[in-house]
Amino acid sequence: MAGQNVTVFGFHDWHLEFQRGGTLKYWGAMTGTLVGMQVSGKGHWQLRKNTLRYNTEGTAGASIVRVSEEELTLTPDPVLVNPGNRNPAETVYMRHRGV
Repeated sequence: MAGQNVTVFGFHDWHLEFQRGGTLKYWGAMTGTLVGMQVSGKGHWQLRKNTLRYNTEGTAGASIVRVSEEELTLTPDPVLVNPGNRNPAETVYMRHRGV
């Protein structure tokens, strides 16, 4: 996030899942003084060309999307923000292959 690992922002890990039907889920675990705290939520998404429109539990907006074979970049991130809620965060997500 913002060119740094998510641990710099207090997250041990962070996940964002786009589901069919326009549902968006996100979850993560905190580190540092907030270790053990879980964060999660959901929302709705719609993609048109390279713009992701989202509504996540009270926050609505749009992000520019860049996709490669292994990465998804969102500017700004629909959920994560820089400390102090300043400057939109650009977040690069790695593709999860599994289950």
